[in-house]
Amino acid sequence: MSKISVSEKAQDYFLKIISKQKMEGLAIRLTATNVGTPGVQCGILYCPKEYITSNDEHFQMKNFEIVIDSSVSEYLDESVIDLSVNDNGEELLTFHAPNLTKQD
Repeated sequence: MSKISVSEKAQDYFLKIISKQKMEGLAIRLTATNVGTPGVQCGILYCPKEYITSNDEHFQMKNFEIVIDSSVSEYLDESVIDLSVNDNGEELLTFHAPNLTKQD
């Protein structure tokens, strides 16, 4: 099972945007595509409850859940999500996934 860290500020941010969607059971999905290649990408998406499967790993946060498909969970292990504010006062969500380039 993957281990992920989500800062308190990032959890508050996710909770704020989830509550605006007014969808019961809405989760946050972490994704990874083209893992182990130079074209690797990761992402953060909304995930309606009907798209959560038995293949997903679940991480309970403050009043919401983060899900990761188990087929890519090893690549997202040790991921860190944080929220900071830049010099212009804009919120910046960062997603650091150190194992994305891991080879099979």
